[in-house]
Amino acid sequence: MDKIPVSVIIPVYNAEAYLPACFASLESQDFPCLETIIVDDGSQDGSLALCRGFAKRQERARVVSQRNQGPGPARNTGLALAMGEYVLFLDADDRLDGPRAVSRLVELAQRAEADIAAGGYRRLVEEKPGPVVEPAFSGLPGEAYAKTLDFRFRSFFVHTSTGFLWGKLYRRAFLVENGLTCSAHGFLEDKYFNLCCCACGARYAFTGESVYLYRRNRGSITSNYLPDMGKTWAGVGRALAKFLNERKLGERYRDLAVFHWLMGFLTVTGHMREFGKSAGTCAKALREYAEEEGVRRGVREIYRGKHVGEIRSWGWRMAVWGVAALARWGWWLVLAAGVIFLNRPALTGRLQSQSQKSPKQK
Repeated sequence: MDKIPVSVIIPVYNAEAYLPACFASLESQDFPCLETIIVDDGSQDGSLALCRGFAKRQERARVVSQRNQGPGPARNTGLALAMGEYVLFLDADDRLDGPRAVSRLVELAQRAEADIAAGGYRRLVEEKPGPVVEPAFSGLPGEAYAKTLDFRFRSFFVHTSTGFLWGKLYRRAFLVENGLTCSAHGFLEDKYFNLCCCACGARYAFTGESVYLYRRNRGSITSNYLPDMGKTWAGVGRALAKFLNERKLGERYRDLAVFHWLMGFLTVTGHMREFGKSAGTCAKALREYAEEEGVRRGVREIYRGKHVGEIRSWGWRMAVWGVAALARWGWWLVLAAGVIFLNRPALTGRLQSQSQKSPKQK
């Protein structure tokens, strides 16, 4: 195992308060061959000094400093320098969960010959880890299933954790061969990157064991109200559709862009409700979101029954088609109220429980 190095890439921006714990979780790893690439993205606090101190203690660590460009470009700087067979992204305000986090992912990736090995995670709440949140699958029922629309829908649009950059090990050769780099799409760059990986035919492996401690930092983008959430979400859908068409993957993986656009209705409403916006205000935002050309086309496709029939959960089939129908009819207030209803924990839990059943049981 010591002949298979892992490159850990850490983008850093004003993370002085969190870096000691982040670095400590790296130093505790039992994996014998870790390369650490820290990219300071124009920090204005004491982050750079802490990064350099860590690099002095670790023979295989290096620090790169650049002007502030955002986490996507910072990760790309690290990718360009990485030498490991595998790449692991670690956010500066997060930690690895336990000394065997990297070893577990490497063992999983090797055993399954996976391009992407994903583990579970725990949320940090006041510095205390919460319960384990497992990925969409603790294992896969078969390689053939991983190529299905149902797999993609469950992985990216029901459980969503497959879309996170963190908590995963990526085979670097797969990223290089497919020319995959991180974008500058703000809070959606993780999802965009992983959707592109999926469309390029990534082989997946999953474990329910937690490998990552995730902190929802109140100073991060996702913790603040985003008035342009709809435009950003639609823009990522356009970029994905363009990627698929340029790679001649549009026919096979069109559902990724279509479901992304459709889930924007849920995301925009959920985000606005989190910050106390009324159902009427949500309805207005949904109407504006639906004016995006890609969104209109996606709604039309689902309303006509395309893609939906391949979702194995009848509950999610009904929910997806229902959202498309209300958007198609322009019933924005009803749609906003329906999304608010769908986001109720009890109902969401039932839908997720149904979608977690093995495909062989359906």
